[in-house]
This record gives sequence, structure tokens and C-alpha cells, in this order.
Amino acid sequence: MALEKLDRQTLHGTVSTTSARFDGFFSRVINHLFLSGLLLADLFVPSAAAETASLISASELHHWLQSNNRVLVLDVRQSLFYLLGHIPGARNIWRPDYEADESEYPYKGMRASKDKMKSLLGKLGATSSTRLVLYDDRNCLDAARVWWILKLYGHDQVYLLDGGLSAWKLAGFSTSIKPVFSSTPETFDFTGTAYPEYLAELEQVRQLPKQDAVLLDVRSSDEFTGENLMTGAFRKGRIPGSAWLEYKHSVNKQGFLDTSELQKLFSSRGITPEKEIIIYCQSGVRSSHTHFVLTQLLKYPKVKNYDGSWVEWSWHKQLPVETGQSLVNEKP
Repeated sequence: MALEKLDRQTLHGTVSTTSARFDGFFSRVINHLFLSGLLLADLFVPSAAAETASLISASELHHWLQSNNRVLVLDVRQSLFYLLGHIPGARNIWRPDYEADESEYPYKGMRASKDKMKSLLGKLGATSSTRLVLYDDRNCLDAARVWWILKLYGHDQVYLLDGGLSAWKLAGFSTSIKPVFSSTPETFDFTGTAYPEYLAELEQVRQLPKQDAVLLDVRSSDEFTGENLMTGAFRKGRIPGSAWLEYKHSVNKQGFLDTSELQKLFSSRGITPEKEIIIYCQSGVRSSHTHFVLTQLLKYPKVKNYDGSWVEWSWHKQLPVETGQSLVNEKP
């Protein structure tokens, strides 16, 4: 911090005092501020959370909760895990809440409609001015899916908690086993900046590969090669021409890697900011996580998330698939 670098004598010399007593008092104040600056500098060590407005630390969230009642924390986990311990006051949502209804598609996992999300958030007590903070216990995997949907439709104040529930506990903050089941309903609408460019649909994916574009599969290596078929998909393999980099390489136990590590990781695979990048996984969850990394942490300008992902592609039997090894190395 800048305060660390100031010379204390210089600070003292900027004030003219008329008595030794006042000078001593002023010195104690300056010393206190100086030491406070050092302590704050220790708290705010460089991290991914310090480098993007969409990612906050546990300390920042705690401060918000103490000072601002327009914050709604959403625990994006299955209800059992929520009941075993969550951030106090957090509301619980899970995939059926923010996925399309089963009658809408012949496969599962697609994003919920804008109207369904408006209804959900209104019932949870949110308005267009509410700060929404999302967390889970899987390094923001499921939280990033909800973040992507909310940004797509146009809610400005939505954030991920870096490191999730583990980071909250590690910072020394308490958890609760008392569920929050009700709140005063509000009228929610998407009034912020929408990002339709965050979405890739089937027809766009079918046009790939092309020059200066990357189709990125962020599933496991076994899914990519076709050795493993996850429940919900209809065929084994990958979309032809896909590059591969599993989403989990962008995080560690503390949260997201710092930007220098992320830049090295993605550029080593030819995933660079001048290219158009379309990401997919099984059903848009893991790809939302990588979308967050590329757009928010690395500021890549042309990144889309293929919402239907492998579930949709594999359902269309006329579409081609690849299996086995590819020209892309399987280890970053």
C-alpha cells in the first residue's frame, strides 16, 4: 500500500504544532495509521479476487454483510450440504432452480429462461439493485454457472466468493446450520447490461473449426477421449476439432490461480485473447467456470459458453463425433 512507503518523519513534518503535547498526540495518531496500513497490506495480498470486480474475498463479503443490507448471499449446493453448514443468512439454490424445465428440451441441463430466473430471484427477496454473492464448496464451479446466467440476462451486481465456503471458514468467519426458508418477496427484473455475446448456440458451434477460433472442451480427459460417458449424454467422445484443457487446472485449494499463472496456462495451449473462443463441457457448468476465468480474470474479449454443450451435441445423432487421442496434448 502507498502508506507503507511514506516516511514517518516526512508525515510529521507536514503539520506545524504549537506544543509538544499536541505533537506527541499527533505522532501517536500517525503511528497508528501507519501500522494499520501495514496490517491492511498483509490482509490484502495479491490474488485473483484483488484483480477483478466480479470476484470478492471472504473479508470483503464479511464487510458487506456488516454494512449493507442490500446483499443477498446464495449458497449454490445441494440442500443437504447447505443444512450441514453455510454462511449465515445465505439462501440455498440448486440446479433445478436455475435450469430449464424438463418439458422445454429433450435433454437436461440447459439454462433457465429469463422469466424463471426473475421469478426465482424475486421470491428470494432480490431486486435489480441487490448485490448477489454466489458461492459453493467446489471452487466456484456451480456458482459460476449461476453467475453466467445472471450476466447473460443483465444483472450488474453479481459476484463470486473466491475460494467459496472453505475460504470463508479459513478467514475465521462463522457458519450456521439454521436454514433460511422465507423472505419478503420482491419484484425482480434484469435492468443491467445484458451480455448476449456470452452465449454460443448449436449453429455457431457447427461452423467451427475456423481460422482464429478455438473450440475448447473443458471436461475430464476420459470424457474428451470417449473412454467415459457421463450420465445425461447420449454418445461418447467430443466435438471434432476441439482443443482440451480441463477446467480444474485454473484453480487450487485456495481459489483461482493468479492472472500470471492463468495467462501462462491458457497461452501454452494456444488459447490467446485475439481468438474467438467457444467453450463447452457436459451441460454448460464447467464451461461457465472457464468462461468466468477467461472473461473476468484474463479479460479475453471474444469468449462464448456453449450452453447445450456435449449433452445437446450428442443428442443430435447426425452430428459427427471424435474419440481417442487428438493432436492436443492432454497435460497442460
